[in-house]
Amino acid sequence: MLQTAITEDRLANLPEPIRRYMIYSGVLGKPMTQTANVKYTGTFRLGADKPWMQMQADQVYTVDSPGFQWKANFKLFGLPLMSARDTFSAGHTHMFGKLMNLFTVVEAQDTDELLQGTMVRYLQEMMWFPTAYLMPYITWESVDTHCADATFTHQGKSVTGRFYVDDSGRLVNFVSERYAETNGEFHLHTWSTPVTDYAVFGDFRVPRTGFAIWEYPDEDFLYINVHVTDITHNQPIRDF
Repeated sequence: MLQTAITEDRLANLPEPIRRYMIYSGVLGKPMTQTANVKYTGTFRLGADKPWMQMQADQVYTVDSPGFQWKANFKLFGLPLMSARDTFSAGHTHMFGKLMNLFTVVEAQDTDELLQGTMVRYLQEMMWFPTAYLMPYITWESVDTHCADATFTHQGKSVTGRFYVDDSGRLVNFVSERYAETNGEFHLHTWSTPVTDYAVFGDFRVPRTGFAIWEYPDEDFLYINVHVTDITHNQPIRDF
């Protein structure tokens, strides 16, 4: 299908901070993204008292029908420890993890809390394929000159997050309420994902490094650091 190039007119109704980010990222003159494949490395920990694990992840996204498949492997002291998978497709979600690729240590599917968290994650990760901000399932509300709220609606469910953009057009943070699981129970907490560095991948200048924080009542918990190594857009991807 022929994809027409994005023009300034298509950005006219966006809040000013998001329009700045779209222009900074280089969407003008580019077609809408249909698929994206993001690869990254980093570190991850399961708790404030748990060790940091080395992480390598490969994630593919679809845009017309929003979805993703995330696959990650984790090492501790250089040795394989755990693998994890997370899938979001057609309004359904499935997450599981295995220890040493043998023993299932976590598995959840289609709970309201898991779906809410997955949709918040998809909304946040659109920063890597920002033409998706123009999709009809995203609605925007201006807040001020440096932030705007986006609501992502899909299959009758909605989530909202706030995007923070600096004067130059760089997206610097995303904040939302998201369900976190602790000892088998889910509770809403503030979740933020500050961005620390940018790079050009394919068509766009997008975040390359950042981290994620749970803001718990007693303390903030930084649990993941991400460094993007490759992004491709509009390439065929495997089914999921």
